[in-house]
This record gives sequence, structure tokens and C-alpha cells, in this order.
Amino acid sequence: MQVTQFFDNEVVKLQEQFNNTFGRLVTCDVDLRRMAIFAVIHLKLMAKDIAKAKDSEEKRARIRDFMEKKKIITGLFKMAEDLRKKQEQRYQRKDALAGQASCG
Repeated sequence: MQVTQFFDNEVVKLQEQFNNTFGRLVTCDVDLRRMAIFAVIHLKLMAKDIAKAKDSEEKRARIRDFMEKKKIITGLFKMAEDLRKKQEQRYQRKDALAGQASCG
């Protein structure tokens, strides 16, 4: 696998993680969603820059930057996933309470 393909695949994984995380949120902080979209786009552009890097030192610096930012974005998705889980728990409690009220 070429180096370029590796970073393109990493961006695809982040896109899938974005869709899995934000696609299942009932409600979402628009700023958080926007930050995630821009972050994935930025990483895609960084992947292209890695491919264009001329020497190995420049390439290493860009790879290091890419990996650091990927780690931050992964943390952002974790925050959104935690938010989604809290929303699910809240809706499950509301459904349970509504079920109890209708039975009583």
C-alpha cells in the first residue's frame, strides 16, 4: 500500500466515523458538527500535502502533524458519541416513564 493510500484510507475511516456518530444523534450541537466536518476536510487536504511533499523530512513533519490532528478529531468524535449515548439514555427514560404513566 502506498503512503498516499494509507492517509486517504484514514480520512475515509474518519468520514465513516463522522457518519456513524453524527448520523445517529437525535439533536446535535451545530458548532460541534461543523467543527467535525471542517476537521475531516482539513485532514483530506493534509493527506494530499503529504503526497506532494518533496523530501523525507518535510513528509515526516506533515505525517506527524496529520497524526496529531487525527488524534484530536478522534477525541471530538468520542465527545459526540458520548453525547449520543446520553441522549439515548434520556429518551429511554422518557419512554419508560411514559409507559408507566399509561399503565397506571
